[in-house]
Amino acid sequence: MAGRARPDTPDYLTGSMSYPSAHTSTIVVVVGLTAAFAAQEMPQRYRGYAYWLGIIVCMPMALSRLVIGPLIREHRGDDPIRVWVAGCSTGEEAVSAAIVLAEAFDRAGREPRFQIFATDIDQRAVDTARDGNFPASIAEDVHPDRLTRYFFEENGRYVLGKPLRDRILFARQDLL
Repeated sequence: MAGRARPDTPDYLTGSMSYPSAHTSTIVVVVGLTAAFAAQEMPQRYRGYAYWLGIIVCMPMALSRLVIGPLIREHRGDDPIRVWVAGCSTGEEAVSAAIVLAEAFDRAGREPRFQIFATDIDQRAVDTARDGNFPASIAEDVHPDRLTRYFFEENGRYVLGKPLRDRILFARQDLL
């Protein structure tokens, strides 16, 4: 074995790993397999948690790289990309979507052109979301670079900056 020459990696494999979708696909498969193997070692009633954790870990990355990135690269014209966040509660989901879109436009080297329509059945939740005012505890979940770029501190809380806030329209809506 020691004297055997190692075959070169085929060009089509080397080139394919330069695409973000290849990295994302690989990570999704690895995380999915890891969740499946971990679930086998868990009691039956807890196995679903391992699967859901794998989905939760992979979904934002997969959406960002495999759906949103190509959508932005291929978008032409003056009309903004429109996204609807149903069941937006107090706004975290809509703000997260706005951040993902803003960063995807930035990666594509394009001016951000998107609009988010965020709805919920609870008017109080919609009013809270519209304020864009979040507790200091979001610093535990939001990367410091994103906090600095998209929020400002006010009275011990984080407030969503105007550039992103202006791209989100909050409204009450009953889906039924």
